[in-house]
Amino acid sequence: MNPIQTTSSTESTLATQHGNLVQEETVEAWSHLVRRSYPNLATPIARALAQRAAQGPYGLALQSIAQGMAQFDQATLGDMTGSELQMLSALLMNLREEVQQLLAQVNAQWHPE
Repeated sequence: MNPIQTTSSTESTLATQHGNLVQEETVEAWSHLVRRSYPNLATPIARALAQRAAQGPYGLALQSIAQGMAQFDQATLGDMTGSELQMLSALLMNLREEVQQLLAQVNAQWHPE
């Protein structure tokens, strides 16, 4: 067997395993989030919901939002410059407005009048 093919195959297997681990961590975190929002939702249903969302056409966008928010913690804020903090503040205020609009649209989908 060609050593280059073996290395490539091993790297591909490792990348797949890493992707599966990341996917599993995402599903686990999202299951907890959805149960926090809907406490009466059974755990298996919350897990299935999270899996379907992660694998759907908007899964990458949802993951990007979650990953972006996860990057900011108290330590990160302490390391940011004034310009970065002002930009983050502006982005968060804009995000809040967009979130309110999206939540209204989502609620309208769930509860049409």
